[in-house]
Amino acid sequence: MIMTGKKYILTSEHFSGEITFEYNLKGFLKVVKVGEVRGMSKAIFEFLWANLPTTLTKVEEYIKTAGNFKITEIPVDLTFERFWTEYDQKVGKKKMTENAWNKLPQNDKIAALLYIDKLRRTKRGDGTQMPYPSTYLNQKYWEV
Repeated sequence: MIMTGKKYILTSEHFSGEITFEYNLKGFLKVVKVGEVRGMSKAIFEFLWANLPTTLTKVEEYIKTAGNFKITEIPVDLTFERFWTEYDQKVGKKKMTENAWNKLPQNDKIAALLYIDKLRRTKRGDGTQMPYPSTYLNQKYWEV
């Protein structure tokens, strides 16, 4: 298994699109990727550039003080096996679920993985069952 650092995605109500930060194992900024960003003013760009979180420690500080910016850790492993293990409801047809997973764009895979725990807590709280994994993916529960 290849060891990698952490990845984060920055989004904001001030622009559409996303900026991705990747850190190496020592916690230093390795890569910044600017996706298709629209509507970002020069002032926001200059603010982000001047406050670029160059270490994981700075990311943690940035998360606390980011204001209108949202920074979310991206799961490094976006494979179907990761989803299947994390969802932990081995019901329904695995191959059909895998096909649904493979059709999702990367940002939906990230959102789907990040939402599992919240949905699990909600279902536990209201006493209802988790949906089948394929239903979870096809109905995009994380968008509700």
